[in-house]
Formats: sequence, C-alpha cells, structure tokens
Amino acid sequence: MKDINLLPEEIKSTSSYTPTKSKSGFSIKAVIITIFVLIVIGVSILLPKAYIQTLKLELSGLEKDINDPKYSEVKKVNSELATIDGVLASKADVMDSIDSMRFPVNEIIVSVNSVVPQGCEINSIKYSGKNLFIAGQAENRTIAAELVARISRLNFFTITQDIKLQPDGKFELVMKSGAATGGEAK
Repeated sequence: MKDINLLPEEIKSTSSYTPTKSKSGFSIKAVIITIFVLIVIGVSILLPKAYIQTLKLELSGLEKDINDPKYSEVKKVNSELATIDGVLASKADVMDSIDSMRFPVNEIIVSVNSVVPQGCEINSIKYSGKNLFIAGQAENRTIAAELVARISRLNFFTITQDIKLQPDGKFELVMKSGAATGGEAK
C-alpha cells in the first residue's frame, strides 16, 4: 500500500523530523551560574573579614586616644573619686550599724507606758546607750510581776536582771535594748 501525503510541499519539507543530538559538554548557562555562586560565596566570606579589620583599626585608634597624655588628669581624678567613694561607703556602713542599734527615746517611753498595769506607776526611766533603767511603785508583788511579764513581751528589750522589789512596793528593773529573739529595732 502506498502512503498518500496530502500536505502541501512547503510544509512537507520543513516538517521533517530530525532527532536532536545530546550535548556532552557544559552549557554556557551552567558555567555562568557556577561563577555567580562562587562570587556570592567569596563575597560572603571576605566581607565579614574586611569588617572585622575595619573594627580592629577603629579599636587601635581609640586605644591611642585613651592613652593620650591629655586624659591622664581625668584618670587621676577618677581614681581619687573611687577612693573617696570607698571611704564614704565604709562610713555609711558604720552609721547604719549605729542606727540599727539605737532606739528612739520617744518610742521607748511610749512602749513602756503602754504596758504598765493598773496599780503600778513608773517614777523614772533612764536610758543610756543600750541599758534602760526603770524605777517605780507597785501596789503588790503580783502587779510588779505583771509589769515584768508585759515588758518582757516588748520585742526590743531583754530583761538583764531580776526585778528589785522592796517591801514598800518600790521596784527597779534593768533591761538591755535588743531583742532576746535576735530581732532588730528599726
């Protein structure tokens, strides 16, 4: 049987099938992409190194400026200020420790007055340093004992001696500031 081709002649001649040959070498696109990738990698490695070198140069310039003789007076003043700050800090520590050991006299009088039971009166209160001396009159021994119990409940005094109670009801009580439980007054 015979093949009949009804296509016009111009189409027949241009439409002939020719298989393409496979390329065995590198294409120009692959070479350009490879070169571009290598350039990007090179720049990403070299750029930080250049930046680090720039920073090192700036640092050496700043170190030269710091060591300049015109700043020696500032360094001297700063060292003197540091010495003075140290002395002031030590004095502030001493003052704080003294403040923590003392009690306001007004607070002492109010505290002692608030615990005095009925039938007892305080004739004198003497406060020197850490010691508090109380003298007064109690109607009987029970009231004097109640006074001692109430004073011992105050959080910033410790009774250092037994109460001296005379037969006529006069008493003397000696206490020391500072809590028996270790608390501090503020």
